[in-house]
Amino acid sequence: MDKTLKIVVIVCSCVIAFSAFYYLVIFLPMEKRAERAETIRKEQAARLEKMQKKTDYENCMERARLNNITSWDRNCERLHRKPDCALPLKLAEMLDKIKKDREEQCFKEYTRGE
Repeated sequence: MDKTLKIVVIVCSCVIAFSAFYYLVIFLPMEKRAERAETIRKEQAARLEKMQKKTDYENCMERARLNNITSWDRNCERLHRKPDCALPLKLAEMLDKIKKDREEQCFKEYTRGE
């Protein structure tokens, strides 16, 4: 019986030692790698979102600029003048205000939450 007890104690000790080894050497490092991978994924997603917002903002500003040029040229054409002409002051001020309002809208829309 004494010999059987020793074998059981040795086997149990080996199982406990192997469990501790597995936990410390295999499981914990895998868990830490998974945590690091998740952190990196979140950082990349945040960078991508920021880049997308910047691109959207730049596109919005470009649309505001192109809309202004188009409106300006249409008004020149309506007045039987060449594109990029000198418009009457009130009309020019109105078109500039519309452009500025669109640019402000772009700023509000694409910088929200930063």
